[in-house]
Amino acid sequence: LNMEHPVPYCVYLIRLWPTKRQGVTGCRVSLQSVDSDQREDFPDLESLLTFLQEQAKGKDWVAETAET
Repeated sequence: LNMEHPVPYCVYLIRLWPTKRQGVTGCRVSLQSVDSDQREDFPDLESLLTFLQEQAKGKDWVAETAET
């Protein structure tokens, strides 16, 4: 690890809990930044993953792929 150029990273606490709406079981998710305590709530895992992908793209950690 080169301390002159530290590698950027994000640390999150993820909470999951079960839900049941109109007879359908699912889960809700919250994501909290350890650094800032900012919290985001999501209705499902897919929404969480979309958010994380967008965060990573904004930091140039993930290459954007062309839509086919």
